[in-house]
Amino acid sequence: MKKKFALWGIGMLAGLFAVLLTGCEEEDHESYVPVFEGFSVYPNQPVSGDSVVFEAVQSQIGHLLYKAVYTWNFTYTVNGQEDLVTKTVTQQVVYDANPANPKAGFRLPEATTGQLVVTFSAEYSYSGQGRQSTSGGTYDNPSIGRYGSIQQVQSSQLFGVCRGRASLTVRR
Repeated sequence: MKKKFALWGIGMLAGLFAVLLTGCEEEDHESYVPVFEGFSVYPNQPVSGDSVVFEAVQSQIGHLLYKAVYTWNFTYTVNGQEDLVTKTVTQQVVYDANPANPKAGFRLPEATTGQLVVTFSAEYSYSGQGRQSTSGGTYDNPSIGRYGSIQQVQSSQLFGVCRGRASLTVRR
């Protein structure tokens, strides 16, 4: 009887040990910034007087990111002259709660043909241990609705930064 009880006890301990081992899988604590594939512009072929919306399109969302600060700088020039209109938009979100593509708008001046340049900066605070990710690329192809490029430019154990730029000609 004692032998049966001892074997049963050893079997129970082995089963409990196996359950504990399978429950100790390593958790993912790596933070990384999103991978971008350039900007979408709405409307795709803007004319003077339109309100234009730029969207930084993510092909892969980020992971374990707390605060994200997006800064958009719009500069509109006519015939290469000095800046006619400039605008800066800053947005702050909790990225993991809202990983949507960042967007910002700009109202084009009336009755002028010119060049609109947008620069974009995204600064992410990591919740976990940071790692360098792929940097994105250049997708300057208006026929598929993508403009400019957005790439990761800086990374540390605490934060990551992506920067991008796009330009388009606006017709009258």
